[in-house]
Amino acid sequence: MSWLITSSGITASRPDLRLNAIENLLAATTHQWRGAKLISPEGEVRMSEATRDRLLSWVQSLQWAVDPRTANRIARYSSHTVIEPTVPDGWIRVLLQPAAVAAKGVYQE
Repeated sequence: MSWLITSSGITASRPDLRLNAIENLLAATTHQWRGAKLISPEGEVRMSEATRDRLLSWVQSLQWAVDPRTANRIARYSSHTVIEPTVPDGWIRVLLQPAAVAAKGVYQE
């Protein structure tokens, strides 16, 4: 996670801009495998609970008032769907196949 924050180059402290920076970097670093589409936290992003808590703490670090759209985006990361205990602390995993397809076991290499 610290690599993402540093590599994003974000200096703004607004939560919406911080989320944009992280999601844009995740999308850019995985675009050759997943195409040019927005990151869907619930369907594609996995991290440890501690990493998720640190990410949310960093995003909301200065207690900015957030608009409803940003509050909804933060809530998507707050859900337990992004937590995966097998992801090492400090790492963020982007799933390269849709979760629904993986759950059905029909993904073929």
